[in-house]
Amino acid sequence: MVYLDKNHPFSASFKELTNWGMPMVKRVFRTSLPVVGNEAAWGIGTTVYYIAYGMIGPEAIAVVQVTYVISDFFQSVFFGIGNASSVMVGNEIGREKLDKAYDYSRRFIIITFTVALIMSTLYFLSRNLIVAFYDFNPETSAVLVKTIIVSAVFLTPKMLTYLIIVGVLRSGGDTKFCLILEFICVWAIGVPLSFFAVLVLDLPIHLVLALVFSEELVRLVIVLKRFKSKKWINNLIS
Repeated sequence: MVYLDKNHPFSASFKELTNWGMPMVKRVFRTSLPVVGNEAAWGIGTTVYYIAYGMIGPEAIAVVQVTYVISDFFQSVFFGIGNASSVMVGNEIGREKLDKAYDYSRRFIIITFTVALIMSTLYFLSRNLIVAFYDFNPETSAVLVKTIIVSAVFLTPKMLTYLIIVGVLRSGGDTKFCLILEFICVWAIGVPLSFFAVLVLDLPIHLVLALVFSEELVRLVIVLKRFKSKKWINNLIS
């Protein structure tokens, strides 16, 4: 319908719709492929984490799955914040208003930090209510409470990292840096720590999670340094 309506602002001829040009194609793939690799590294890494958790026992898997589901609920608001940041920051970079883009990014980081503290507090305070919804035995319920506490503690740094990577760095086309960071944090820190905690230290599941989540702290320090350097600000349409 948009194509047929010649007065629509998005209307274009067939030639305009298909004649992308190799420079444009190369630019798109150069920016998007690292994002694909980033998500693949994260997804496969998450699967490997579950292998480590499974070595503790079926109870550990059940507890982790419940914790992740509840955590996703409390984190859902940040997906919207991240997308909003990506649009607004990217728009200002495209308009060559780089100082404004940086200022928007800083404001979104502050907003995310504030909201994350509120959500992590609510997450922590509702732990017993959450556990009551599940028909677990007393021992498993006690373990679930501990994993929820760990998840709540790490929610703030995790969401700050998410906002900076998805809503800021990627907006400036800094996707290669994000890909390298993902590989380092997941495969050089998180995965080895998970198996070390299970096979060598023989830790309970909540402490294993705490070690795995600690890579978020490393990631946060790195992305904050990258953000302050302004090296991530690149106009993708120029």
